[in-house]
Amino acid sequence: MSENEKQELPVKDQFESIAKAADFEITPQETKIAFEDNTNYKKLDISLGQKMQMSMMVQHIPQLLAADTMAKAYKISFPNGLPHTLTKLRQGGLGSMLRLNGRFSGSASLNPLMMQAVTLGAFSAMSAVTGQYFLKRINKELDIVNQKLDDILSFLYGDKKAELIAEIGFVKYAYSNYNTIMMSEEQRTATIGSLQAAKKVAMKDIEFYITDFVSTVNREPKDYADLSATIEKTLQLKDSIEMSRQLFVVSGILELYYAQNFEKAYIDYVENDMIAYVNKCDQELLGGLSKMQGILSASKMKPRKNETPKEVYLERITGAADSYRQGNDSPVRLAMRDSLDALQRKNEFFVDEEGNVFTRK
Repeated sequence: MSENEKQELPVKDQFESIAKAADFEITPQETKIAFEDNTNYKKLDISLGQKMQMSMMVQHIPQLLAADTMAKAYKISFPNGLPHTLTKLRQGGLGSMLRLNGRFSGSASLNPLMMQAVTLGAFSAMSAVTGQYFLKRINKELDIVNQKLDDILSFLYGDKKAELIAEIGFVKYAYSNYNTIMMSEEQRTATIGSLQAAKKVAMKDIEFYITDFVSTVNREPKDYADLSATIEKTLQLKDSIEMSRQLFVVSGILELYYAQNFEKAYIDYVENDMIAYVNKCDQELLGGLSKMQGILSASKMKPRKNETPKEVYLERITGAADSYRQGNDSPVRLAMRDSLDALQRKNEFFVDEEGNVFTRK
């Protein structure tokens, strides 16, 4: 069908064509749900501008669906995930949100061009809002985003900690402001470049800290004080490796979310790259910590009166090693799996008359 023929189609038919091509479905919510008071639903954080974009689309849904009356809420289903829908809408050549005198413009009756602009504007808002929601596991699981920079800095080790803390600070910023940065094309592009740079720093720091870690666990302590210093350095290096790999994983996930390149081959490559680095860190850390366990258990050295007892060190090393044993779902693995899975599974959201967005918990 030519573009001219497409423009001549009624708005309802054009909207159905867009919905089919972009893999989404909008249906009136027949059963009245008090979303705000229902603990089974969560209201997503949304800015005033984004709420206006959603509300505009909701106001025109009866026309788009050829319905007689406006429902109190609508369910929007995405079989392949919301970001995929936005990518397809943008690739389809739809225009950006129309504005008039700094405000979002609308009309009593949509024409095809306005319908496309309203649709793209609403889904751009939804993508930003739900992207922040999909990333919630990162905040729940990983120290890199839920700890203060001063707390992280206190256990980083060596000359690399200055550059590492700088990149961690940027990643925290990109994570915390995802919703708003996504609505600015210029900021989004700049952020993607900085996330790629952070990922490179993380890769270099992982290699640096692992080399130092292996060297430390392989040195022969002269006395118990030396053994104690070696253990402390080993545990501090373990924390620095952990922070570096969290930086690698989170910057990679955020780059994917910001760039919105959701081709399966690309997602698979990113995931496999992350898994390779996570596995490498697991193997090196578990091997080194296990060796340190053996050295400490076999050691005949005795601590002096004010030195940390051997049993305390053994408990600390055993606890540190457990999270890297095969079969254990470490926080970084959980965050990585959940964030990537969210992009490829069916999602449903509910939008009310005012443009608020809800999801089932």
